[in-house]
Amino acid sequence: MRWQRQRVDGAPGYAIALTADNGRFVHEGEHIALHPDHAGEAVRLRIEASTGETPLTPFTNLLNDKAQPDARSRQALQFLSYREKFLAGSWRFDTYFGRDTLMSLRLLMPVLQPAAVDAGIASVLVRLAPDGQVAHEEGIGEFAVLQHLKEQDKPSATPLYDYVMVDDDYMLPPVAAAWLLEDPRGRAGARAFLAGKVDAQRQGDALVRNLLFVAASSEAFARQPVYTNLVSLKPNSQVGQWRDSNEGIGRGRYPYDVNAVWMPAALRAIGQFLDAGLLDDYTTPAQRERLRTAAASAGDWERHASALFTVNLSSERAAQQVSDYAKQIGVADASALKALGSGALQFPAISLDAQGHPVPVLNSDEGFGLLFGQPDAATLDRDVGTLMRPFPAGLMTDAGMVVANPAYADRDVRSRFGNNAYHGTVIWAWQQAIMAAGLKRQLARTDLPATTLAHLTAAQTELWRGICAAGAMRTSELWSWSYSNGRYRIEPFGAEGAHEDESNAAQLWSTVFLALPPPETANGASSCQ
Repeated sequence: MRWQRQRVDGAPGYAIALTADNGRFVHEGEHIALHPDHAGEAVRLRIEASTGETPLTPFTNLLNDKAQPDARSRQALQFLSYREKFLAGSWRFDTYFGRDTLMSLRLLMPVLQPAAVDAGIASVLVRLAPDGQVAHEEGIGEFAVLQHLKEQDKPSATPLYDYVMVDDDYMLPPVAAAWLLEDPRGRAGARAFLAGKVDAQRQGDALVRNLLFVAASSEAFARQPVYTNLVSLKPNSQVGQWRDSNEGIGRGRYPYDVNAVWMPAALRAIGQFLDAGLLDDYTTPAQRERLRTAAASAGDWERHASALFTVNLSSERAAQQVSDYAKQIGVADASALKALGSGALQFPAISLDAQGHPVPVLNSDEGFGLLFGQPDAATLDRDVGTLMRPFPAGLMTDAGMVVANPAYADRDVRSRFGNNAYHGTVIWAWQQAIMAAGLKRQLARTDLPATTLAHLTAAQTELWRGICAAGAMRTSELWSWSYSNGRYRIEPFGAEGAHEDESNAAQLWSTVFLALPPPETANGASSCQ
C-alpha cells in the first residue's frame, strides 16, 4: 500500500509505503484492514517514509572514546546529529532549536569530536538575527511554504526563524567560550573557526554581533540595578526561557536564570574573548571598549540581580507551607519537614512578576549556576542543600529531581505546577544532567573548604540515586510520577489524559549522559550498579 503527494508549492513532497510479510491489506468500507495470510503466525510490517526535502549530512565519526557505552543514547544522538544542525528531538521538534543545541553541545562537549562541536556552534551563528539574537527554532519545508503564503502570498521554502526566546541569546557566549577558549581541542582551532565563512559571513563577525547585543542589553541594569532594567520576556509573550509553557515561570516577567546566571556568564565570556585577543579582527577599538565595559559589570550583575530574586521565609512559615502542600497533593511530609530543620529558608525565585515581586517557586535552574558560575562556599552550602531536600521541601523524589516545587507559593500558583504540567513537578532528564555536571564542576574546585566539598559529595550521591532509578527513561524528554505506599513511582508523561502535553521518545539533551558517567563509590564501583 502506498500514499504520496507533492508539497503545496509543487516541489517533491511526501510518500509512505507499507508492506507486510504474511499479510495483505484489504479495503473494508472506509477503512483499510491488515489480514494475516496464515492465522496464528507473526505478521511483520515494514513502513517506508520518503520526503523530497534536501537530506542532511550525518557524522561518520561523532563521538570519541570517552563516551559512555550506552547503545540507546548513542543511537538517539546519532539520529539527531548532522553537519548542518542538531535536531532537538523526535518525534516532535525534528529540527534546529538554539537552546537545545547550545546546552547539548556544552554537556556533550567532552565526548564529541571537534568537527561536531564546530558544526553545532556554526549552526547557531548562521541563524543569528541581524542584531545578534539567537534563533530559538526554525520553520522549514512545507511549514515554511504555508507561512510565506499566509504572510506574503508567495510560496517560498526559505526557512523562517523565531527569536521570541531570550535565554539562548546569553547562552551562546559562555558555550562558545567553553569550546574556543577552555577546551584545548577547540582553543587550537579557534582562530580558524572564527575566520571560517558560512553563507559568505565570517563566523567571528557573527559571534561579535551576539556579544554586542549582550553588552547593549546589560548596560541599563549596570547603571541602575532596579528590576525594571532586568532582561524581561518580550512584549506580549508569556514565554522566554526553557520553561516555555504559559505557566512555566509562574506568570512572571523576569526569569531568574536569564538575569542571575546567564547574563553574568555571558559578560564574563566576553571578557575571556577580549583577553585572548580573538575579537581583534572582528571589532573596532570603540566596540572593544564597549565590550570591555560590559564585561566588567558581570560581578555587579550577579550580585544585584540575585538579591532581587531572593525569597526569605521563617522556619515556621516554611514548615507550614510544606505541610499544607503535602496534604493538598496527597504525599507524606515527615522526611521533608525533618530536612527543613529549624533555620530560616532562603532560595532564588523562579521569576519576578511585572511589579518586581518574587514568584516563590523552588526550581532547578540553580544547576546552571553550578555549571557556569563560581558560587562561594556559603552560597553552595545553602542553595544545594535546599534543592536536595526531599520533596515537597526540596526537589528530590524516588523518581528523580523535579524541576519545580510550588510548596512555598500560594494555592493558586500551586495548582498550576502539578505533576501533569509540562514544567510543573515533573522530572526532565537534561535538568538532572545540568545539576550532575554542575556538581562535578564544583567538586573539582580547589578553593572550597572540606565541609562544603562534603555537602556537594552528599548532594551528588543523592542526585545520582534518582538518575539511576530512572535509567529506563534516560532518553525521554521528561516524565512524571505517582505516589503510593510512601514512594514516588515513575509515570510516562503524556500517558494520562490529564497531562497537558506529551514527552518525546528521543530528545537531544537527554543523550548528554554519554558525557556524564556515574560517580564511583568508595570501593570503585559505579554508583548506578
